[in-house]
Amino acid sequence: SDPMTKWDNRLYEYQKDTCDFIEEAGGRCLIGHDMGLGKTPISLVWAVSKPDIKKVLIVTQASVVHKWKREIDTWTNWGSGIIAGYKARRPRAPVLICSYAVMTARFKELEEIAWDLIIWDESHALKSNPRKVKRVAAAKKLKSKYMLALSGTPFLSRPIELYNVLDMLEPDRWNLWTYGSKYCGGMDHIDGPFKGAT
Repeated sequence: SDPMTKWDNRLYEYQKDTCDFIEEAGGRCLIGHDMGLGKTPISLVWAVSKPDIKKVLIVTQASVVHKWKREIDTWTNWGSGIIAGYKARRPRAPVLICSYAVMTARFKELEEIAWDLIIWDESHALKSNPRKVKRVAAAKKLKSKYMLALSGTPFLSRPIELYNVLDMLEPDRWNLWTYGSKYCGGMDHIDGPFKGAT
């Protein structure tokens, strides 16, 4: 259908184009717009266009969980709730928002829910990093039909940092060995395997 009528008219044209991109990608992609260009409203406007999306999990930095709740109120008619801590009762709402720390601590509970969409805000928080192994392992347990990764800085210095997010978005497409060999300098980099760029 015509993008001028399909997407919320409060969006700018480039944001509507991004909604088209998400749709063409089957609702599983990385949105790498710079900070301030509206990744949050883009993802919400696209999501409300899908009648099969009824249960949404948004994982973000702790400092912006309340901002996400306000944006949901602005761009959707969905009810939302914040999972506020490690033991607090989970709100009864179609959209749940939590921090990466809460997701990591409560992933066993969260993986029992049949999510239609998971949004990983600031998805560079899932980059390959020995100090983030528990976070990444927990995130990879959570499954959904649709998945959006949002980041103004998809990777900061090395292509290997992007692997976890790509693997979550398209697990049948990516393999660490072939990705590392093709894009990350393979085994030949001076700092160790997959530490470079090719």
